[in-house]
Amino acid sequence: MTLWFKSTKFKLAATYSFSLLAVLLASGVVSWAMLSYGLHHNLGESMEADAEVARTAIIQGGYDNLDQKLAELTDSLASSVFIYNVFTKEVFGDESRHSDIQAYLANITDWPGDMWSQTMDLPDGKSRLQASPLDLDEEPGKLLVIARDTSYISSATSLYKTILLVSAPVALIVSSLLGYGLASHSTSQIRAIQNTVASIDPSSMTERIPVNNNDELGELSQALNAALDRIDGFTKRQRTFVEDAAHDLRSPLTNIKVQTELALEREREAAYYRHAFASVGEDVEKMESMIEDLLILASLDIEPARSHSISFDLSGIIESILDNWEADCNHKGIKLERFISPGIWINGEPLDFQRLAGNLIENAFKATSNGNITVTLSENDGVVSLKVADTGCGIPSEHLEKIFWRFYRVDRDSGGNGLGLPIVEGIANMYGGKVEVESEVHKGSVFTVIIPLS
Repeated sequence: MTLWFKSTKFKLAATYSFSLLAVLLASGVVSWAMLSYGLHHNLGESMEADAEVARTAIIQGGYDNLDQKLAELTDSLASSVFIYNVFTKEVFGDESRHSDIQAYLANITDWPGDMWSQTMDLPDGKSRLQASPLDLDEEPGKLLVIARDTSYISSATSLYKTILLVSAPVALIVSSLLGYGLASHSTSQIRAIQNTVASIDPSSMTERIPVNNNDELGELSQALNAALDRIDGFTKRQRTFVEDAAHDLRSPLTNIKVQTELALEREREAAYYRHAFASVGEDVEKMESMIEDLLILASLDIEPARSHSISFDLSGIIESILDNWEADCNHKGIKLERFISPGIWINGEPLDFQRLAGNLIENAFKATSNGNITVTLSENDGVVSLKVADTGCGIPSEHLEKIFWRFYRVDRDSGGNGLGLPIVEGIANMYGGKVEVESEVHKGSVFTVIIPLS
């Protein structure tokens, strides 16, 4: 059993939680810095605007009753307004802050004319002073001082920081729960795959993975189900293959046993023994042919590609095979037509192509009672095409996808062992090619083998 802290679910939840927490903390710090900067920036612009309003009012109204004018400006503006005399160190305005302003501006003996601002701590809280020339032409020694309480900025940023610190553990808990839920949902399909694979019985292969999602894991489950379908189909075909092989081998063995027992039961005439031995010979020949085909199929399964090959004239080999079938076709009343392009050379084992073409022509011969067999060999753009067409009985459509199964026969009474077409397909696949078939009942079949020259 996997320890909980080593499980994929825990790792996904932890990764999600700490990633979300890191993003929240980073965004919180950035937003806190932007809030602080924005408040201070807006404060500076507001104080500059108040200074411009106060300067205009004082210059236009004159310097009589200056304390009263400053008090009125302080009441109408958001800032406290003062006038400081650089030479006499005298402060005009709210008397409660005279000493603080004098202490802060006492070292100023000349004024360059630039606007400036700086934060100073006063007993009643944090304040910002902004000093600028009042009137350089008429009153060069007097400064206009704007004071603004900034304690609200400190309060706002401190409150925001407290909210961030309090919300961080809450966010961690919530994100952990959400992450665990998301991880549980994401890994549920993995659990389904694990449970299904653990419960599969190789003898039945009926279990399939339930697909609950349309994501990557759902696609993986569908791919695994498709693989299980293929394995199940292969297993069933192998089981049928073994059963059919046992049946086809049992029949001639049974006949051999019966013929032998009857021959040994008592003395018989020589003609009887000759007939019995002929029957045994036929059965041995059938078993020999079947065993040879089984060995060929086994070699194709073990060696999917030829390790050794030579370059040979495929056109000449096909012509030679057709020459061997010419007499049998004439005897059966079948017209054997050939359209063989000369000079087609290919790399491989000649025996492979002799078996391939021979099996196709033999099947066409068995399926055709009185008609035509047409064999065409051509090459185009580096691809060799061997086509064997007949006008025989044809193959019903429901059998077409099964005719390449081992030991499968459309008509079990027609003879043969059902291994010819599987050998054809195996040889074609070994050379990187494929077999295509078209058939119509009572009209005939067309088998086409396509193999690349490379």
